[in-house]
Amino acid sequence: GAVVLFHQLILDFLEEVVQKPTVLIGNSVGSLACLIAAAS
Repeated sequence: GAVVLFHQLILDFLEEVVQKPTVLIGNSVGSLACLIAAAS
């Protein structure tokens, strides 16, 4: 579903752009996507 896509986009962005440990903050569906990304 959409949350799976969102969490993968978050992981890809962190890996390609941020490239360091990061605090994830989200609201509503974004918080669920952040939670799934953090658990991955």
